[in-house]
Amino acid sequence: MYYVWESDAKLTDSFSYFKKKPAGLDMAMWESGKKISDDLQVIEFITDDAYPTVLSDLLLTEFELHVLSPRLIQVFSSLAIENTQLFPMRIKNHETGETNDNYKALNVIGAIDCLDLDHAEIARSRRSGNLIELERYKIIEENVLSYSSGEAPLLFRLGEFNWHLIVEERFKEECESEGITGCKFTPTEDYV
Repeated sequence: MYYVWESDAKLTDSFSYFKKKPAGLDMAMWESGKKISDDLQVIEFITDDAYPTVLSDLLLTEFELHVLSPRLIQVFSSLAIENTQLFPMRIKNHETGETNDNYKALNVIGAIDCLDLDHAEIARSRRSGNLIELERYKIIEENVLSYSSGEAPLLFRLGEFNWHLIVEERFKEECESEGITGCKFTPTEDYV
């Protein structure tokens, strides 16, 4: 089974929530599924005074940049997920001025065209014809398997709708068994 992996904005009573996108952050680059140059500058987040300063394992952001704690990075290591890049982050506490340099921004390499358009609720841009909304959809598993030479990757971007990070059930289960905070896993068939 496949899930859309996002940060869980319902947890903002307990954890920091980052509404303001850092200056110069190009989300199209992060959502492309392509490798990013290794000389990227450190990305800095500042906690918002409207929310707690406690950090979740997957930072809660309005703009869906996946930022991982050392515990969540360890999940990636234990599952031997290799189609990723990690980039330095700096998180500054607005109350104390202290910084945390232990979190990493995640880039997922690989966008797979595997959307079953016959089993999806979609909306397209009138001007370009591109998908602008996607709900309740299925994945064509044969396309995922053929992309990766027979073994389904645990994590990839949906090629037809790059905003969605797709994870396989083993990834979800490992995060849950390790008590990873900040994650929301929605089956693609239930995604709205």
